[in-house]
Amino acid sequence: MIAMACVTALAACGGGSDGPRYPNSGPSAFTEPGCLTNDTASFTLGVCPDRNAIGSTFVAGLDPTVTVVDFVNAQYRIDLPASLGGAQSFSLAEFSNQARLGDLRGRVLQKTFDSSVGNYTAVSDFATPVRAGLAPGTPAPVPALQRVSFGTWERFYLDTGYYGAWFGPRAPGAGSLATLPASGSAIFNGVGVGVIGPGTLSTTFRTYGLSADVSLTIDYATSVVSGTLSNVFLSIGPPATAPLSPVTTATFTGRLDAPTRSIRGQVAGPGIVSGQFAGTLFGPDAQAPDEIALRLRIETDGQRMVTAAGARTP
Repeated sequence: MIAMACVTALAACGGGSDGPRYPNSGPSAFTEPGCLTNDTASFTLGVCPDRNAIGSTFVAGLDPTVTVVDFVNAQYRIDLPASLGGAQSFSLAEFSNQARLGDLRGRVLQKTFDSSVGNYTAVSDFATPVRAGLAPGTPAPVPALQRVSFGTWERFYLDTGYYGAWFGPRAPGAGSLATLPASGSAIFNGVGVGVIGPGTLSTTFRTYGLSADVSLTIDYATSVVSGTLSNVFLSIGPPATAPLSPVTTATFTGRLDAPTRSIRGQVAGPGIVSGQFAGTLFGPDAQAPDEIALRLRIETDGQRMVTAAGARTP
């Protein structure tokens, strides 16, 4: 992804080679204990040393304190704690390149502040993804979204930082539904990208980018939401080669809050200790929604995973 997926394979990710891609050892200039809280509502991974451990020992925690990327007037804006430099904005024209997360390629923007110690900020947008793992010339249709942007972001300062999953309208007010169908159902198919990292203390902390296929069904009569996440693929190659044992399949079970156009629920599957998702419906007013965006977080006995996804109706 940027720097993240790209901890071990940034050259393949296309994010450049301007410095370390994982936390450096050594003392931090500040303390960010929030990344060890493992908040059940979070869609952000905080990475920081265990201040109580001897030496440089890192853990990824689910952090509730960091806000999401905003997509406003063709700019990406990341709001982070003051200790990481506060707000950072990107225009669509600057620092842009193509990067790979899992089996998908998308747009990535990155700013590097001091590569010698790994200080950087980066954001990705996968609203128009392409398959990366197919032979040249092979048709590779992936649903491109018209109303929604989604992706990942990350920000590091010395040995502490954050990875996050985000989504938002592609333009201010895009697809702001005022009404929803009262009956019938719809299936939304799309893709997601995210970050996976160890949830236990490690002296060799690494994170990896991932992609997955997403399918959601919404029953407008009952407000029941169901779906699946499948074909999880790590940036370093097939899941079987990964030092982390990734979640490969999961199921969504939740509800639609019609007045707010939001969905929320649980993620379950083999090896999953806990998981949540939250999303929003988009579409033309007075018509059935045609796109959906969501974020999910999954926790197993040994790993943490945050993902953003976008999907559309046929």
